[in-house]
Amino acid sequence: MCLINFLSYPRKILLIGATWPKYHSSLGYKIRRTVTLANILSLLLCLSYNASFHMSDFVQFSESLYMLISVVNAFLKIVLLTLNGKVFLKLIGMLETPSFKRFETLYKKIVKDFLKTVKAVEFFYWIEVSGTVLFLSLFPSNSIIPFGSDFAISECVLVFESEALPMDFPHFNNGTFHYPFYIFEAFSLFVSAYDNMAVDLLTVGIISIAAVQLRILNQKLVDTDKNIKNMPNYSVGNVERLTIGYLTECCIHYSDIEKYVKSILEVFSVIIFVQLGTSVVAICNAGMMILSVKLASIEALSLFFYIVTMFAQLGMYCWFGNFVYVESLEVTTSCYLSHWDERGPAVRKTLFMLMERAKKPLAIRAVKFATLSFDTFIAIIKWSYSYFALLNNSMKN
Repeated sequence: MCLINFLSYPRKILLIGATWPKYHSSLGYKIRRTVTLANILSLLLCLSYNASFHMSDFVQFSESLYMLISVVNAFLKIVLLTLNGKVFLKLIGMLETPSFKRFETLYKKIVKDFLKTVKAVEFFYWIEVSGTVLFLSLFPSNSIIPFGSDFAISECVLVFESEALPMDFPHFNNGTFHYPFYIFEAFSLFVSAYDNMAVDLLTVGIISIAAVQLRILNQKLVDTDKNIKNMPNYSVGNVERLTIGYLTECCIHYSDIEKYVKSILEVFSVIIFVQLGTSVVAICNAGMMILSVKLASIEALSLFFYIVTMFAQLGMYCWFGNFVYVESLEVTTSCYLSHWDERGPAVRKTLFMLMERAKKPLAIRAVKFATLSFDTFIAIIKWSYSYFALLNNSMKN
């Protein structure tokens, strides 16, 4: 099973928008990439301009800000991925590392189980992102009709009959440019949301491959005796030599995983930092928006999709990062379970060296600011709530 399958879905999306890095891009590919970036940047500038009109009204400013933060997030991620294109492609090339592929067939169940988890996360996240985009596009926030109201279905479904735009803007709410600007906002929202989703899923896929390799390494260490006995040149007389060779391969495997994680940090560390930082502001502002809408309204449902998407976005980063951290901690335990007591000094020395290297666990970090783990997830939720409580109290006072 090829490890690139972990990245197949986000790769397709990024290729459509021409934001998947390439060593040699055609002129057409470069033009498409420029159009994609210009489209997202245009939406970002429009939302920034709109936010400047609502500085005196905190509720409207929060409504402008919570979408602005998400678009800024998407734009920064794509720009950072583009700037780190060559390093990223080297990282992708590391998936063909011999130590990554040597035991892939023997432990294919581990790979399949992780791949199923990644695909399930992709599907759930796609539903949330699609729901958010759909509700924001079809039911603009400034023309929301509460559930239970008496209205004709055609008045609700035909969004172009209202004067609202998908995202609030001080101009073009009527007149000649209303419909073109409506289409621009809806299309730009779609592009930025799906490119943002693709970078998120790409990051998760890359991180999950590190977790897969650590899980395989741990199982290899535990299965040392069994795997040596299954070797074609196995005999009682050369067990010690085969064991030393096998454990040396395990050490090389660990070194390759270390290099892989280091490359992940080189490409995605700042992207992860941007995600953690914007999550606090986005979740808090969405919470402020909920306080200002009717619970029995489509706007509340739209906000629900958005908040769940934000939690899913943050949660999957921390969840898969936690996999890497936990599996790395297990390396020393796996060494201890490798029946070292039945082998000679040379085998014990090799295991000891690996255990010493594994004492400092591998972790996915955001610019040395935070480690992706469940603890970080809980901490960010607490920060978001604290920020929310502070702003809410300020409004009341």
